[in-house]
Amino acid sequence: MRQVISPSALAEKTVARVAVLASAVILLAGCSLFQSKQLYDDVYYTANFIEGIQFDRFVGADNPAPSTYVTGQWDLSYRYLDWDGYDYINLTNSGNTAADFGTGDGLASSAPVYRLEVVNLIDGGNFETGVENWTGTGTTAHWTSTVPLFGTGCAKVDLAPLQSQTYSSMALAGFSGFTSAATYNLFFRYLLKTDTASVLVDGDSAITLEPTGEGVKGYAKYTLNNGSTGAPVFTFKPIDEKSILSELYVDNFRVGRSGNMELRLYLAISDSTPALESGTYSFSVWVCTDPLATTVQTPYPVDAFVVKMAACAGTINLSTTSATYAAADGWQKLTATLKPGALAFVEDSLDPVLSLVLDFNQTRPGSVLLAQPELRFYPDGI
Repeated sequence: MRQVISPSALAEKTVARVAVLASAVILLAGCSLFQSKQLYDDVYYTANFIEGIQFDRFVGADNPAPSTYVTGQWDLSYRYLDWDGYDYINLTNSGNTAADFGTGDGLASSAPVYRLEVVNLIDGGNFETGVENWTGTGTTAHWTSTVPLFGTGCAKVDLAPLQSQTYSSMALAGFSGFTSAATYNLFFRYLLKTDTASVLVDGDSAITLEPTGEGVKGYAKYTLNNGSTGAPVFTFKPIDEKSILSELYVDNFRVGRSGNMELRLYLAISDSTPALESGTYSFSVWVCTDPLATTVQTPYPVDAFVVKMAACAGTINLSTTSATYAAADGWQKLTATLKPGALAFVEDSLDPVLSLVLDFNQTRPGSVLLAQPELRFYPDGI
């Protein structure tokens, strides 16, 4: 016998089924509300990915250099481009911890401190005890009375028309590697009250020194692109044949190598802890002026360098900002950042995919303190 269901009963059953279905949907939605929306494990949000790769993991002093680059260890770029075996950058443990030089928000007081020195390839040039290695017409005097530049002495040059004075710098003891195949940065400080000077470097027109005014310390830089077969020679002259050059004071000559002057860390995917993922990162290093550096003689304080990230062979895409160091009291945290989603690489790549770099190519020779390098990941962007 066929059962007949009234319209009202059918409506009641339909409402009940809808209610059960709605309850199931709400239950499922409620469960999802309590599930984590994180795409990665918690460690990816908090870790310093290179906490285990501090500056003690340094191979840049090993000689000879490996036949190919290393990953997961700090190294020096110039060692892979016709390296002559000379250490143009030194990185050593200072024997101190960060707390010995002050504090910084986020800097571990027990973090070991490393001293990095960009080597000055010439000796002397500070004229503390005399004006050695000057020749020519006119006069160069050892000036110690009311010294206008640095320390207790500098060189004072006075020239009549058509006269010149030449300073022949001397190579640092143990360094005989000046070569025409390399590029060098030349630096010195000067004060020139009213006149204008011409400076020839190794006989080539190079620098014009404009008047600085009374008591103002000028800064001269020249890049010797064609290299040199010996320590550079500087010839000072009046700006033209009819002019004089009066009361030119010079001090603190420095010469450093340029080209691949980078302390770098190549990272393959598995070199960091945890392993690298494509996405957005920041790279930081803590920096402090070196109390052993002085404005009088080598080692001088490092004036500036650049913290940055760079692409490697295994990198598909990289877009980044950089940070530049300027000397200041106490610890500074310098941070370079990637733009959102900027680092991309093939997931199974065995090549390095990220390079963390301290760039000293335009740095005046000197020393600086480093501590606690950090690489941090931002799954949700910065």
